[in-house]
Amino acid sequence: MDCRETKNYLKEKRRMCDTKKYCNECPFYDVEGMDCFGSSAAKPINAKEAIATVQKWSDENPRKTYAQDFFEKFPEAKPDKEGVPRMCRANCYGGSCQHSPVSEVSRVPCKACWNEEMKAADDE
Repeated sequence: MDCRETKNYLKEKRRMCDTKKYCNECPFYDVEGMDCFGSSAAKPINAKEAIATVQKWSDENPRKTYAQDFFEKFPEAKPDKEGVPRMCRANCYGGSCQHSPVSEVSRVPCKACWNEEMKAADDE
């Protein structure tokens, strides 16, 4: 995820904060003069440093995809030629699929669906 885009930066910053119980566990805590928002009262925001800090954390803590979750839960399952499970994600995780045989749309590889990031509530 490119944290140079504001919406991505804010989304990843929130995710980073949500994974920490205490402020001293946050990567910003180690950056001199920065608080959990990447700034301090004594020092203005250093945008490049704040973005780099969130980008580094994001790269080191990628979001889990449905395919990753599936293969963690079912390690013996064999992937298809695209590297994803051999079933429609909607059959396993719920939801709907525009490419299912029921929708009368031609079947296409499910790679895009399986490689979507899991929603926080699904990630359990």
